[in-house]
Amino acid sequence: SAVERELREAGIRKEQKWTHQNILIQQQLSFALSRTRSLQEALDLLMNAVCRFADVDCGGVYLFNKENGDLELFSSRGFSTRFIENNRIYHKDAPNIAIVLAGDPIYDLFPEFQFYYKEIAEEGLRSCSVIPIQSDGQVIGSLNLASHNFDTISKVTVMAIESITTQIGDTISRLQ
Repeated sequence: SAVERELREAGIRKEQKWTHQNILIQQQLSFALSRTRSLQEALDLLMNAVCRFADVDCGGVYLFNKENGDLELFSSRGFSTRFIENNRIYHKDAPNIAIVLAGDPIYDLFPEFQFYYKEIAEEGLRSCSVIPIQSDGQVIGSLNLASHNFDTISKVTVMAIESITTQIGDTISRLQ
């Protein structure tokens, strides 16, 4: 029972550390975003921030092209050049467009990712997430995050990411 208690307490300490770290990341990002006047700079700041979470090491920000409906990559971190080239644009009829437009975040390797399992495996990704970015009730893009090291994203990180996507949606609209 002493070992079980120590393991529980170690888990609690780890979660508290991650919570504190995530709060600092959110505060730093919020301050930086309030000062930027460039859309590309804002998206790069976002990617730098979210890839500092302990259980996320790569990702990309996609925005909808208003002219043709395609979902286009604007900023990314941690992916191979080949992966980026193969996933730079999702055409408006691609299977994952419906996932993003549904407006609900998806965490982990759910069946919705079946069209991309081969690419995900080749990249060595153990978890993937798609978090739609909204502004004024409209989906304007998505924050796609992944990890080469973790099978899931922690609840602490999920809460931080969802808070950040709300904030970045308004920032993107302002800068566009």
